[in-house]
Amino acid sequence: MARYEINIIEDAAPYRRQLVEFWRQNLPPYGTEQRFDWLHYRNPSGPPLTALAFVEGDDTIVGCGSMYPWPCCLGGVAKVLWFTSHFAVATDHRVFGPAFAIQKTLAAALAARGEPFAFGYPNRASVGPLKAAGYRHIGVSHDWVRILDGWAVIRQRLPVPGLSSMAGSAFKILDAAARGWFRRSCRSYAWEIVERCDGRFDALWLRTRERSPFLLARTSAILNWRYAENPDVKYRFFAVRSETTAQDEIDAHLVFTLQGSSVVIKDLFPPFPETAFPLLLRFLDAMTREAVQSVIICHWGDVRFRKLLRRIFFVERPTYRDYYFRNASEATGQPETLLAEPGDVSLFFG
Repeated sequence: MARYEINIIEDAAPYRRQLVEFWRQNLPPYGTEQRFDWLHYRNPSGPPLTALAFVEGDDTIVGCGSMYPWPCCLGGVAKVLWFTSHFAVATDHRVFGPAFAIQKTLAAALAARGEPFAFGYPNRASVGPLKAAGYRHIGVSHDWVRILDGWAVIRQRLPVPGLSSMAGSAFKILDAAARGWFRRSCRSYAWEIVERCDGRFDALWLRTRERSPFLLARTSAILNWRYAENPDVKYRFFAVRSETTAQDEIDAHLVFTLQGSSVVIKDLFPPFPETAFPLLLRFLDAMTREAVQSVIICHWGDVRFRKLLRRIFFVERPTYRDYYFRNASEATGQPETLLAEPGDVSLFFG
């Protein structure tokens, strides 16, 4: 059995070429220098904490894991939440390999820095290492789908021309009535799609950052880094503003990306429950005009938001994602209870 050495690296530059190649082989499609720069140098909240695994006596990388910081408000207090990221082990070292040691080393390094809070949404193969590093399971999210082009879906599912035509006609009538009601319900809200966030997003965050027990920071710098500057996926921002809101302000926003004939909402920030409704209705209306077949959102948390999704004809799918949280400081209480509370907290990770 091989013996492994796990190193926390302060400067990733010397490992740039080797780590990019390791990502290319074990974390496709992340194996690019653009991804390396984005993760290690461009996050406005600071560089990640990265652990590299080597076989003793060999300088070849056989495992890696990172944690990147994202500021948040937890119980009304400014904190930093560290997200697990870019965790992989070479195929030949996945049995009795360094996976558990990588996560334990990262957790210990965070605690040594006085950073107690860590968050992850691992795949099944990564659950064991996170649990061994002290993470606790705190919740499950589900995908919700809203069909926009029911006629196209019906044609795919019902190849019989007569049946598909009848079903398609019925759907069109019902959906047209629903869209008409949607537009009347939120006609006082203007909307726009932008490629990058600006000062209006910062102003919205400053006005609303303490309204919930837990909120990830939604400043323009963080949102632009996480989404607009993402080297692998093209994201755009959708924002709404009511007629009573100043021209230089917005009331709510979301982040979305196109995947085939569907749109996936990756992040959503309605600061108050009453703004979630017009935000989603306006977005559904805008996507209908762009001939999108369906809208998908991954959500965990506030039961009121789930009721809203059902109200506007989203359907819950049996797909899910588990969330894990690590609190290494007893002095800070148990903030995971805030994250697990289904009251005002909503998380979106598509």
